[in-house]
Amino acid sequence: VYSSLFTWMVSKVNATLASHDAVIAESGFSPPPVKYNPDPTGFIGVLDIYGFENFDTNGFEQLLINYANEKLQRHFNRHLFEVEQNLYSSEGVDWTYISFNDNKPCLELIEGGGGNVGLLSTLDDCGGMGTATERDVNFLAQIHQKFGGSKGASNSNNSVAHGKKKKKKKSMSSGQKENEAHQNFIMPKFRQDREFIVIHYAGEVRYTVTGFVEKNVETLSNELKDLGASSSKTFTVGMFATATPPSPSHDATGTPARRSTIRGVSVASQFRTSLQMLVMDLECTQPHYVRCIKPNTMKSPNAFESGEVLRQLRYAGMMETIRIRREGYALREEHESFYKRFHLLLSSAEAKKGDGISHLVKVLSKRLNLTDAEWQIGHTKIFLKRELASKLEFLAHLRVHIAARIVGKFGRRVAQKRASKLLSSWGRFRVFVLRKNRKIAAVNKISSAFRMHKERKAYRSVLACTVRLQCLGRRVVARERVRKLRDPYWDKTFKELNVLHSEMLSQLDKAAGAKDFKAAANLEKKIAPLKEALELKRPLTRSVLESRISEVQILLDDAVARKNFQECAPLQDKLEGLVKQRADLPTIEELKEAVRLAEQEVSNAAARRDFTGAASAQSALDKANDRLEEAMGSEGDDEKEDSAPSRFQSRADLECAITEVSKRIDDAIAKKEFNKATENQTELDELEKLRPTLPSIEELEAKLNEVKSMMDEAIKKKNFKDADALHKDVDDLEKKLDEEKSKMALDENESSSQEGVPTFTNETGDTIIFENRHKLVEEINRYKALLQSALDAKKFKDASRHQQSLDKLEELKSMLPTAEELGEQLAKKKAEMNDAIQKKDFVNAEALNEVVEVLEKKLEEERKHNPVPVPTQKVSSAPVVAKASIKAAFKDRTNSFDIAKAAAKVAKSAAPLRKERPVSKLRPKAPVIAHSDNTVLAVTQLLASKRGDAAIITDNSGGLAGIITDTDVTRRVVAKQLPASSTRVSDVMTANPSCVSMSDPATEAMVTMVENRFRHLPVTDDSGAIVGVLDIAKCLNDAISKLEKSQEKGSSAAEDAVKQMASLQGAGGNQAAALQALLGPLLSQAFSGQSSPTLRTILAGKPSTIVSPRTTLQETGMMMAEARKAALVVESGRLVGIFGFKDMMSRAIAKELPLDLTPVSTVMTPNPEAVSPDTTVMEALQIMHDNKFLTLPVCESNGSVIGIVDVMDCVYASGGAEGWRSIFSSAMECDDVTETASVHSYRSASVRSVKKPQKDNARPVSKLRPKKPILQNESETVLAVTQMLASKRGDAAIITDESGGLAGIITDTDVTRRVVAKQLPASSTRVSDVMTAN
Repeated sequence: VYSSLFTWMVSKVNATLASHDAVIAESGFSPPPVKYNPDPTGFIGVLDIYGFENFDTNGFEQLLINYANEKLQRHFNRHLFEVEQNLYSSEGVDWTYISFNDNKPCLELIEGGGGNVGLLSTLDDCGGMGTATERDVNFLAQIHQKFGGSKGASNSNNSVAHGKKKKKKKSMSSGQKENEAHQNFIMPKFRQDREFIVIHYAGEVRYTVTGFVEKNVETLSNELKDLGASSSKTFTVGMFATATPPSPSHDATGTPARRSTIRGVSVASQFRTSLQMLVMDLECTQPHYVRCIKPNTMKSPNAFESGEVLRQLRYAGMMETIRIRREGYALREEHESFYKRFHLLLSSAEAKKGDGISHLVKVLSKRLNLTDAEWQIGHTKIFLKRELASKLEFLAHLRVHIAARIVGKFGRRVAQKRASKLLSSWGRFRVFVLRKNRKIAAVNKISSAFRMHKERKAYRSVLACTVRLQCLGRRVVARERVRKLRDPYWDKTFKELNVLHSEMLSQLDKAAGAKDFKAAANLEKKIAPLKEALELKRPLTRSVLESRISEVQILLDDAVARKNFQECAPLQDKLEGLVKQRADLPTIEELKEAVRLAEQEVSNAAARRDFTGAASAQSALDKANDRLEEAMGSEGDDEKEDSAPSRFQSRADLECAITEVSKRIDDAIAKKEFNKATENQTELDELEKLRPTLPSIEELEAKLNEVKSMMDEAIKKKNFKDADALHKDVDDLEKKLDEEKSKMALDENESSSQEGVPTFTNETGDTIIFENRHKLVEEINRYKALLQSALDAKKFKDASRHQQSLDKLEELKSMLPTAEELGEQLAKKKAEMNDAIQKKDFVNAEALNEVVEVLEKKLEEERKHNPVPVPTQKVSSAPVVAKASIKAAFKDRTNSFDIAKAAAKVAKSAAPLRKERPVSKLRPKAPVIAHSDNTVLAVTQLLASKRGDAAIITDNSGGLAGIITDTDVTRRVVAKQLPASSTRVSDVMTANPSCVSMSDPATEAMVTMVENRFRHLPVTDDSGAIVGVLDIAKCLNDAISKLEKSQEKGSSAAEDAVKQMASLQGAGGNQAAALQALLGPLLSQAFSGQSSPTLRTILAGKPSTIVSPRTTLQETGMMMAEARKAALVVESGRLVGIFGFKDMMSRAIAKELPLDLTPVSTVMTPNPEAVSPDTTVMEALQIMHDNKFLTLPVCESNGSVIGIVDVMDCVYASGGAEGWRSIFSSAMECDDVTETASVHSYRSASVRSVKKPQKDNARPVSKLRPKKPILQNESETVLAVTQMLASKRGDAAIITDESGGLAGIITDTDVTRRVVAKQLPASSTRVSDVMTAN
């Protein structure tokens, strides 16, 4: 069955590789008959034949393999030798026949022929009765008799006689031929009863007949094949039909005539038939042979056995092949091709005498003295020796080369004539150039010598200075080391030494308690010099003074007793000097009494309304307190807390511990472990006793209100010292209250989040459980309103607390899906339910149906509270905004701001004749427009090339689809780790943004941007086309600039702005002070002496975005997205750079940098300008306005980083939207006044120019608004000055002398011309050497 299946598979493969007509039929598995392929292109096949096999034991398989090799070798010999010689004969070439080793007798021995039956035929006849061994012995006897000669016959008879029941000896009457030994058959001298030898083309092979007959018999009989052919399976019928060979003949009834119904066709017969078919196919092809030679028999590298290789070459017929090629003509070529290649060897005279191949050969043979042995002319081809062919090729090459030289000689003659005309002119030009170069070289050499002398002189001067500085530095270091060796505590103060002494004493006590006497001894050795240094550095206090007086008094008494009056005089002087110092060193009681008297004086002055006296008394009180604190610190009488710090920092921690202990008590009672319950109850009682020591939220609020009322009374009484102290107490109480509330809320939220239910504790302590998304959204909106109210009221601590609660609510969003997410889940579950129904999995379908019903209810609830907005139809290619109101434009973005009411309020408060200015007066920036199908990478690269920070996104119809800013790129692409090159901008943009028209009121647009935190706002024309984008930073800078210009011109618009803002906000002092700080001297006349919030107040409680220079852009972007702030790059506690949203877009995304591999230090803005946290909000806003900054780092005086603020933070901290409305309205009014004044001034000047042309009203330089100077000392180096200019983004610096006067100026052009061009070192060149002096 396996053999039939293998035959069927081979037939399938052959049919597949056959022509199109022989493709397997679509129905059934029976193989189609193999048809002849009439395709004239033929085919190319590769045949990998067996190699000759000769093992220690060779069986039936080796005989068949070697037989196949003999057959293919016969084909090779016939093709190579016979075909080669036939070609010579057919061409009529005189050729001597070469004999070669023919293996035809060996083939006749194996397959029969030449009067012999053959080994395979004899093997087929030995398949009779008997055991396998008997049949093998019978086969061996027959071949010995047939091919081994008479001796073989006798030997075979002897071997047969030793069997059990042997057959009788066959008759030898078949003739003399049977008794003759075959030339390729050898009977072995030993083991004749089991082996025979065949001389193959490759050598002698000894075969063992064991299993020959058994392996030759076909195991599957014809009856079994018929049984398989009658199967009901089509595949089985086709398989057995393929394995059944075609019938050679038929009987009279039409059935196939079989040799036997039991015995099938032998394996040897099948192999011989298949091999003959292969040879027939090879005869129809044009074969090419590749001979593989084994270099050695051991399969070892770098080993070449010459004998073995020679044997293989000889057996493969390569010697005869080489001899034929050597004695024959290796090259042959068609007459026409040969004539075309070599006719050029004929001269013109020889070519005229005749043509054709015969004439060419005759002429060349005569010229080269050749014979017919070198080449011969056939009927269609010419045959040549290889040496002659090479000689002819060389002659043809020489002929072509000679012709080329002749042509080249003529060309060179022409070129020589042309070049001769240029030589004279070129010579004259060359002489001129040489003279000029000689002059230039001389000048360069002189200048280089001068520069060398100058540089050498400067180097020697710098070297001398450097050596001197190094000497001084080494002296300072050596002095410090010597001082350190003499006194290890010389650089420590008395307080530091006192702390160190206390620590060592405590360590000594611990060592003594632990009985570590060795450590205690070492500590005592260290304490002794420490105590001496402590006494030497102890400040002179009253107690120390009294001790010294007593010591001197004792010495004086002793000297008097000893009557040593010479010692008495200096001791008496020293004693008097110490007594005089008592007045400068009062006691602690005297200092406390002075403090009490100073406090009483302050109270009396405040009661008398004598604020000047109160201020002076307050300063005296401060000095008295400082002296008291210093004296108490020196005396060591500082009050210290005797009680150890509690392990509970807040009431929330205590309540949490009480709850935990209560649970343990309940568990112990439930388990009936009353001893443990008693212990826990004792612990609970002790914890409850601690409640009075830790105030609750209500107690803290009551105390906070009490302190606030006291602070208000102190302010009313102008007692600013007490008010400042009370203000600090208020801050501390608010901080404690915020921490207490946050801890309480955190504990409750954590306990609720552990149960998997989204819960939240609000500001009143109530716990809210969110069952759906819309309730959470409502709570978020409420907290947003609270946050905005706190910001408007400048309650920044409340705002920080609301922001923390808002962040927690935002985190709960992930636990409650949106309507879109519920829809996606519902569709997914419905699809799973339908699949379960189709698979008849009704149990799973029922469970999924319940889930679907729950999701449908949730989705219906969400849609009820959050209906899906119906999209409006687009009339034109861009959004159309109504002129009458801006309210509709912002309706989808905010619900807390009513433009109509705000406009009415402003119109009511404004002057009756004031006219609203349109948005066009704001001069919107030109929009950067991109398509919604563009990728984020393409849009960022466009913005980077345009230096923009926002792009308008349009749809396919050209209408407004959305807007994307640099902040959106960081928050929605970088933070979510989306690939910018494949992410579409429509997936991350802000869809359907609000917009305004060019004719809408400009004030309303700007106020709306401030109130809704819009940094950018698209602007359309009256037809609805996008024409620009408003930027809040640009609008703010323009408004401040207009008010400043108006103030310089004496306009009252600034004063009106202050009055309007004060009236709208209730004329609060802090708000007025904020306006004064915002506009500086412009508003100082209206609100003087007030203060505004500082940057420290704004940054309190806000998350920081501080990263290190090695932080990757990916991590930096995630932090920026979370905090919505630019990142500050800090190293070793110092600010080294800033990295904003625009930097992320233009320097990282647009340039396709790998975000997870690029450190932020490579793209940050280094050394940014920073301000102090005590800077007021309005001062910061003015700095941003002057320097065109969007963000401003905040650092302490020691360099530690506090945080970062942007324009919007300052805007919200400096007043509400209504206040900014008045500022913007006044700015627009100033714009109108400026325009009117310009026209009027022009007309007046024109009239005056007619009357008095000689008079001119010159404007002062202040009208040009000079930039703030960048000052540097003339001793600084060029490198330091350029680094300062780079950090300040400037291009010129003012250089001052030692007295602070103007010494000169240096610009970027000076640096290039006087430093870089002259190759001066910037790090050592002083700026005074290259500046423009005076």
